Amino acid sequence: MKKIILFVLLALSLKLFGQFPAPTNFNYQLNYIQLGDWGECNGKVIDGPNYCSEFHWSMPDTSLTSATLDSFNIYRISHNDTSIIAQVKDTVLIIEGGYMDSLYVVANYLNPKGKSSPSNKIFVQGLPIESKPIDLKINEVFIYDPKSKLISIETNDILCVKIINMAGQVVFSNRLFSNNIFIGELKNGIYILELVDNNKNISHNKFIKC
Repeated sequence: MKKIILFVLLALSLKLFGQFPAPTNFNYQLNYIQLGDWGECNGKVIDGPNYCSEFHWSMPDTSLTSATLDSFNIYRISHNDTSIIAQVKDTVLIIEGGYMDSLYVVANYLNPKGKSSPSNKIFVQGLPIESKPIDLKINEVFIYDPKSKLISIETNDILCVKIINMAGQVVFSNRLFSNNIFIGELKNGIYILELVDNNKNISHNKFIKC
């Protein structure tokens, strides 16, 4: 009796696995656009610093299933938290922004409704933040105080300030009306402080908000 039950369970698992074929050859390409440059992302012109992500994969083999392939979900796993980046009908997605951690794609089916197993997973350890050579005359002109959550700019020659996160997103941008910038609302992590002085010299300074 036990052998029969095990055989039935095995047959059902094989049937379900074959009923919803998974996509294959999942790949991720990242185009980093540096500060001062521009590039095209999915037909849209974007300025740096920014990222353009391209996901692509192979269509699953649906010749042995009666289920109808409907769409694909692209997933990201970060710190044991799984989220959907996008749901698409095609096998290519080009989107503004950069993604880290584990990435994979799953196929969605109808009649019957179900999802495939994950494709191969890709792990992205970090995103590039390098920039072109810059004038270093205004480097190291700030102090960050973790207690007050203030960045103090130690010169009056700064024209504009930006703070950029590790995904290349500008989270703060303003002309320097004050030498003190409160960053208590930012999440803890690594940031780039971009300073532009009156002579349009640009400095990138890395700091850790904690």
